[in-house]
Amino acid sequence: MITDIRRVARPFKQPAGTVLIREGMRSPLVFVILSGGAKSGINDETGLFVLLDLHGPGDLIGYQDVMANSYASETIILSQDARGYGISALEFSSILHSDSTGLAAVLIQDTRERQQWANRRRRDTAAVDTNARLARVLLDLAGRHGFPPDQIDGLSQTEVGSLIGVSSTHVQRAMRYLRTHDLIEVGYRRIVIKDPVLLRQVAQLWDGPDLPLHT
Repeated sequence: MITDIRRVARPFKQPAGTVLIREGMRSPLVFVILSGGAKSGINDETGLFVLLDLHGPGDLIGYQDVMANSYASETIILSQDARGYGISALEFSSILHSDSTGLAAVLIQDTRERQQWANRRRRDTAAVDTNARLARVLLDLAGRHGFPPDQIDGLSQTEVGSLIGVSSTHVQRAMRYLRTHDLIEVGYRRIVIKDPVLLRQVAQLWDGPDLPLHT
């Protein structure tokens, strides 16, 4: 599939902070991320960017709105320096309709995974406390987009808070709890998971006997 896209696409290399797609506008391109990452979100009534999801290497971005022939439903911003391809809506539709690359199956799987991600966030909001919700979303993000595997780059604490549906104050308190027990290390737009086993216990995803937290 990537080979077919490369044949008709334009390569791009852009720094973190570049807006690829802006909510409410038509995007003439569908993007493929090869390295780096991006984040998608919407602006609330105050203009604050509310993070919805992350995108990493291999992800297709913006295809839903192109397929629906509609204005962009969310803004896509590079969260890290990134490299990839941009393919015109016309060429993308041509590849999709030919279906010689299995692109349709890839898009169905991508849509399914993103729906599962959204469902987990909704379930966690109703089922577990803030510390567990934060631990779960960090494990989820690291598993999907971490590079190295236990490192999450390009997100502010406020954006992490929007993923789990809590205010900046509450996410800072939860971050402090995880740092105090030496489960994570937090830098500027970087979170490193130091003890994934104990973090799973805080996330209430650990099936073994209770383990003592670091003090």
